[in-house]
Amino acid sequence: MKQITLLLLSYSLFACGYFYSEKVTRVIDGDTFVVNSNGKEVTIRLYGIHAPKYKHTLAAKAKKKLSELILGKKVLCMGSGVYKKGVVVCNVSMGKNDIRLSMIESGFAWYSIKYKAKNYIKAQGLAKKERKGLWKDMVPASL
Repeated sequence: MKQITLLLLSYSLFACGYFYSEKVTRVIDGDTFVVNSNGKEVTIRLYGIHAPKYKHTLAAKAKKKLSELILGKKVLCMGSGVYKKGVVVCNVSMGKNDIRLSMIESGFAWYSIKYKAKNYIKAQGLAKKERKGLWKDMVPASL
């Protein structure tokens, strides 16, 4: 079983196109951060989620939450594409922790309509029900 898992992981790394296992040096906002890879800054955007941006009243809190989760820590980033201005879009984890899911669970991010993973839908529903983060006032202004 371990061999199959390693084989699948190896295949996904080659198929994804972008792979970083680096320490986070800066958090830009609630869904974007920077790592230093081989002496070069790489900006990473969390795939499949959205968080409040600069002018939104909860933007600073979303940035703070992402900072608490990953700033100064080593994360695993696997991506398949480049977003605006060279930003690499990635699935991001730290150990067994899915960072995107953590942001949704905290109520400071929501899943993209295009990316309907059941665990994200469930986590967002629970965050809404418990009125966490963005959902404290029930409807985020950025939606």
